[in-house]
Order: sequence, then C-alpha cells, then structure tokens
Amino acid sequence: MYFFVGQILPFITLFVFLTGAVYKIIHWAKSPSIKMTLTPTPPTNTRRRLRLLGDYFLFRREFAANRSIWVLGWAFHLVLFFILIGHLRAFFGFFDHWAMGFGFSEEQIESVTHLGGTIAGIILFAIVISFLIRRFWIKRIREISTASDFLILLLLLVVIISGNGMRLFTALDPVDIRFYFKDLFAFIQATIPQNPWFLCHYFSVQILLMTIPFSKLFHFGGLYFSSELLYRE
Repeated sequence: MYFFVGQILPFITLFVFLTGAVYKIIHWAKSPSIKMTLTPTPPTNTRRRLRLLGDYFLFRREFAANRSIWVLGWAFHLVLFFILIGHLRAFFGFFDHWAMGFGFSEEQIESVTHLGGTIAGIILFAIVISFLIRRFWIKRIREISTASDFLILLLLLVVIISGNGMRLFTALDPVDIRFYFKDLFAFIQATIPQNPWFLCHYFSVQILLMTIPFSKLFHFGGLYFSSELLYRE
C-alpha cells in the first residue's frame, strides 16, 4: 500500500488532474457563445476587469446573495491558502531560511507552524462541517444537492481529519517529508514516511485531486467563463 500510494499513485493523480482540467477548460472555451448579457455591463474595460477581480478574490456575487455563505466561503478559501503555504514549507523549507534570517531558531519555527497549522486545521474542519450541516438542514439546499455534493464534503473531511491527526497524534519529521518529495520530483525511488496518518492523508488528498476537474470544486476553472457571460458587452 505504501509503495502504491507513494510511488505510483502520485503520477496517476497528476495525469488525471491535468488531463481533466485541460479537457474541461477546452470544452468551456469551445462551447457556443451566446450574445447575451445577464447583468449591466461595466462601461469601461478597466471597471469590467475590476469587477472580475472582485468575483475572483472577494466573492462579490456571494456577498450580494447570501452573507453567511460569503463568510464561510471566504474563510474556507483564506484558511486553505495558509494551509497550502504551510504545506509548501513542509515540502521545500523555504520559509525556514527566511525566518532564520530574522533570528528565529528551528525549534521556534516548528512550534509556530505547528500551532498555526493546528488552528487552521480545526477552523477548516468546523467550516466543512457547517457546509455539510447546511446541506442536510436547509430543505431548499437539500433538495438540489446530489450524492456527489455530499461525497465531496465527506472526502474533504477525511483529508482534514487525517491531516489534523497526523499533526496532533504522531511525531512526523518534516525532513522525512521533504526528502520524500525531493526524490519523487527527481524521479528517484522515494521512501515514503511509514506513518498511517500520513498514508491516509496523502491517499485521500490524491483522490480529492483526481476528482476536482470532474466536480463542482473546479469552479475556480470555470469562473472566468461564467463572468464572461455575466459581463459580456
């Protein structure tokens, strides 16, 4: 299992994700263009671009439609961004060299990142649970939800719980993770950390990545095309 998840599945995941993403984007780009504007078009290209940026980064339309969903969605993406930064730090250690330049020791850096990652993981868990409860609790949302909507949320929970478990209940050395990914990216036989929590987290993340292009999680890829329809002249 460790060999398959650590040596073979990463390349399958990369292929499926990239192939699926490219296929979806090409499909959207080739879809027939409807000469129709659904909302008033900004009078200048500059204002139109600013409105697009507002959709991308501030979730402007969600803010106008539902403030509670806007708060949860914006918090989810913000926390996810910091978690991704933390994962890059675990993979490559670039943050460590920068922090040491300001006089922080390795122990202090590890303590801060451990605390920050733990808090972020707990917040992300609470947000996803809120999304799941919302789909069960609100009748209108429950009626339009599909099995894939619930499965994606459950898969996210597996990713988050295994990540929190790896951080809280095991003593996994970040150096081992860095050496593993360094060898993996260099196409050298890599030694995956022999840790059940890491195995579960790594496996569930790869499954999640392979499902993204074929699920609603790929909304970041289609946002440009939907905004083009909304703000087309």
